[in-house]
Amino acid sequence: MRLLLIDDDTLIFESLQAALAPAGYPCDWYTDPAQAVKPYRPGQYDVLLTDMPQMSGTDVLRQVRSRY
Repeated sequence: MRLLLIDDDTLIFESLQAALAPAGYPCDWYTDPAQAVKPYRPGQYDVLLTDMPQMSGTDVLRQVRSRY
């Protein structure tokens, strides 16, 4: 399972990565939702975690769906 984390808090990412990566769950991290959506490919991630003031998780999903 591959995870995409969109969060502006480095501590959150580092904590999640430290817990998940050793268990076999690699995480990619972006601080900017617009940058995360650009390289996205269908099927690339199994889980998307987002906590950003600029764009809600629903907005991120809408952008991804509109492209694919």
